[in-house]
Amino acid sequence: MVNRALKLWLRRALPVRVANRLVFWRDRFRRRLAEWGLACCLAKSWRCDVLRRGWLGKRFKGLNCFKVVWLDEADSCKLAVLASAERHPVFGPAEVGKQGAVRQNLAAEVGLFRFERGLVHGRSSHVFLNQTAVIERMPEVAEGEYDYATGGLIINNAECALLDAYWAEAPLEFEQALFVGGNGAHNFYHWLVEVFTKFAYLEQVAPWVDKDVPLLLPQEVLHTANFLTCLRLLPFEWQQRVVYLPAGKMARVKVLFTISAPNNVLFNTAQPGLDLRFFYYRPASVLWLRDRVLAEALSQNWGLKPLARLFLARRRGSARGYNQTEVEACLVKHGFEPVFMEDFSLWQQAWLFYHAKWVVGASGAAWTNIVFANPDLQALSWLPKHLMDFSAFSSLAKYVGCDLRFLATEVDEPDYLHSSYRVNAAELEAWLDGLNLGADND
Repeated sequence: MVNRALKLWLRRALPVRVANRLVFWRDRFRRRLAEWGLACCLAKSWRCDVLRRGWLGKRFKGLNCFKVVWLDEADSCKLAVLASAERHPVFGPAEVGKQGAVRQNLAAEVGLFRFERGLVHGRSSHVFLNQTAVIERMPEVAEGEYDYATGGLIINNAECALLDAYWAEAPLEFEQALFVGGNGAHNFYHWLVEVFTKFAYLEQVAPWVDKDVPLLLPQEVLHTANFLTCLRLLPFEWQQRVVYLPAGKMARVKVLFTISAPNNVLFNTAQPGLDLRFFYYRPASVLWLRDRVLAEALSQNWGLKPLARLFLARRRGSARGYNQTEVEACLVKHGFEPVFMEDFSLWQQAWLFYHAKWVVGASGAAWTNIVFANPDLQALSWLPKHLMDFSAFSSLAKYVGCDLRFLATEVDEPDYLHSSYRVNAAELEAWLDGLNLGADND
């Protein structure tokens, strides 16, 4: 939480490029420190004692304790296979006038697991046991490409994992719980597509999970209205069983049940750049989400009027700043209505996307709503050239039949994932001129 607040303050208080550079060097320092700690652990050298005794020892708890076990190989803890491993297409972003790449990616099986005295963090899918770190991985991502550092996990390789003691101190204690959290659970996209879709399997877990077992969720759900709204889609008996794990705490559960992710994306990368292998989806899971949300969202108009042309605007201080003022002026001239999607409820966001004919905006969590769009939607987004394999929203669009195109942008700092960039206004204008927009925004 402090991390996110610091980044936001820097981006608002300083020029974008200066703030980006400070965040970049801070993140790089933390990564190098973690790599050094891992190297000391593997070498079992005298440096391990230095780490344990000093400040770093408080951060690198149990340097020699946590052996890595991949969740998909934790067969002794697996109670049931809820969905088998399958290959499904992942669609790379298609630039205007071009075809996007397509790859058949392996979606890991969805499993129900039971652990004894598992330690969990709301923003992570990993489980720490007495001697073991059970880590949910991407099936086709190799060592050297991944960075599974989320929640209390600082760093890992295929052998060893380091836990941040700050998060692990004085965990909350539970007798039993079904834990439904995950990487980036505080983010709209990750919550809806990767975490909330686990609830599609609730009926299947009933034979193994008693009716009095609490449902343990990240506290971000309670504090984020649109996340909390999702819980209304659950059976009433499950709604009554919810307990929340505070953001600054981990929980140790004597009998812990977890469900692996039906859809997933590599949350962090060890090196710059992306690849289509870093994503997998189950289209049936995405459509389950669409059907559940739209059934409620289309039940009324929520005090809204249909807007045929939406521009997904972003507030100052957002990551990946760009020449939004210039872009907005171009779009408004063509009848687009600037909207800040975070100002609307989940039902309203889905309703607006379903009734829109054209949507334009920077790549970001607001595009998760394309899951709820009408298949006739034509849309445009943009990505930095070195991130043109970011396949989340392009894949979701394909699964629901929408035509989402992309512009490739020049970035200010290619070595920084969240660098500011510039959209080519002439390319945007050319795309708009090729549309049959009509006269009215209705």
